[in-house]
Amino acid sequence: MKLSGLNPGDVHDFTFFASRQPVGDIRETEYIVTGATAEAVLLNSSNNDSEVVSVLGMAADANGEITVGFQSGPNSTSNFYYINVMQVDISPIPEPTSLGLAACLLGGLAIRRRV
Repeated sequence: MKLSGLNPGDVHDFTFFASRQPVGDIRETEYIVTGATAEAVLLNSSNNDSEVVSVLGMAADANGEITVGFQSGPNSTSNFYYINVMQVDISPIPEPTSLGLAACLLGGLAIRRRV
């Protein structure tokens, strides 16, 4: 799955949930998120009621894209893999000038308190 048209000044937090009930085997899913970097997380969906896995702080690649892939995990005892929910939270990355200005303001407040 490809997400496109993303703002390069944002970071994206991905949270995945999957469940398959009732089963007696291990049905692990590997979620692979690729943008400016790549990260993979694993979740066993067998009889899962509440466990989630997350990829945090993913920035889009140079084309403004993030790709999310799914496959059977390495610990799975079957070829099944699942996704029931994928939540994406987007946060802007503060600009360096904004961070510098905030640091100056906080520094000024600290000096003012000492006087």
